[in-house]
Amino acid sequence: MSAAQQELVAQRFAGVGWETPRLLRAMRSSPDFFFDSMGQVRLDHWTRGRVALLGDAGYCATPLTGLGTSLALVGAYVLAGELAASGGDHRIAFRRYDEVMRPYVRQAQQLPPGGASGFAPSGRLGIRLRDLSMRQMTRRPMRKLLAAQFAKAGDIALPKPSSRSATAPPLRHPPPSSSTRPKASRATSTPAPASALHTPNS
Repeated sequence: MSAAQQELVAQRFAGVGWETPRLLRAMRSSPDFFFDSMGQVRLDHWTRGRVALLGDAGYCATPLTGLGTSLALVGAYVLAGELAASGGDHRIAFRRYDEVMRPYVRQAQQLPPGGASGFAPSGRLGIRLRDLSMRQMTRRPMRKLLAAQFAKAGDIALPKPSSRSATAPPLRHPPPSSSTRPKASRATSTPAPASALHTPNS
């Protein structure tokens, strides 16, 4: 498979010039050649039975959005909070997880202006415009567009962490075995002499 992928790359970049021939030759002998598609994960359901998907496994937004880490962290926070609030009832927690996260994920998966073609244009003009926009990212009006894209990371009203449900079974820990139970030493169980509490007179 990797040979076919390398051949595809070589065909697409044939005749480009500059350092491209050297890079293509190095690609052939590279021990860590990586080739993958750019896509999003869109599912109607993120849970089945007692299994729940988080982050890229459930709702990958692609690197084009810059929001993959935010989605994963927020998703883990929401799911953990709902499991605690439901007293461990995964059916209730999973339903709430979907209700809270679905609008956030839907908005985060909206690609920035230009989409994939804006990030990786195929023509010379498109490449020049892409490079120009990258250089202008910290200036207006590009700065506003960039800020709007990353502002999506905080565009969710996170539920407040709730205490463990009263109906939830208490956590039970097994009593320590005799081999692991701490033993009180005679030195710590014996009161210190009164003389030890005073410093000698100078």
